[in-house]
Amino acid sequence: MKTKLKSKIIFLSLSIFAFAFIAYAQIGGGVSNPPIFRKSGNNWITVNSAYELGASANRIEKGWFNNLDVTSATTTNLTAGTFFQVPTGTAMTSLMEGALFHDTTSDNLTMGTTTSPSTTAHVVVASATTTLYAFAVSSTSPDFLSGGVIELPSHFLPQVVTGVICDADAGTSVIINLSDTGTNDTNTVTCTTTETQFAITSNNTFTAYEDIRLEVGTITGTVDRLSMRWIGYRTSN
Repeated sequence: MKTKLKSKIIFLSLSIFAFAFIAYAQIGGGVSNPPIFRKSGNNWITVNSAYELGASANRIEKGWFNNLDVTSATTTNLTAGTFFQVPTGTAMTSLMEGALFHDTTSDNLTMGTTTSPSTTAHVVVASATTTLYAFAVSSTSPDFLSGGVIELPSHFLPQVVTGVICDADAGTSVIINLSDTGTNDTNTVTCTTTETQFAITSNNTFTAYEDIRLEVGTITGTVDRLSMRWIGYRTSN
């Protein structure tokens, strides 16, 4: 009985030793040739940076990571559970065709358009500031008079008006502002024959489908035409 028990203990000890020997060799214990991994502090790293995990025809089924830092990645399907962030900075780096970059200086989302890295070849695909309304009013319009009102189309998204670029053709000046139904008016601006951008700072938020209209104030001189571009941004509802 003692002999059988002793044999089992010896067999179990040899099995554990063999498993530990193989594992030690594969993680870089110095026995295998070459070792695959080695430990550096709290990190496990490959002993050769050219080593790859898996292969195109023999892929690893799944990996779980709290934080993944890679230099270059290729994927056929990517799902972001909370948010997806593109590169962000104050100056556009070298982009290639299809690459996205958020320029925080102008708050523009840009996309590269060339097959070679470039800092200039790109298009703006989205901007924090955009044109909300752009039109011209002729002096022949029946509403182009002091106290005139021109209804503008509402928008299905909330709008924030941040400014207007305007100029008058001939004459001296025209005072304008936006309003909802004549109750909540934005601050007025005075458009002259010199094209100028003015800030709109008061009562400049319009909800989705809210009425919005142009109100014409004092017209000085014989103005032939008034051109304006209302700028700002729309928010999600």
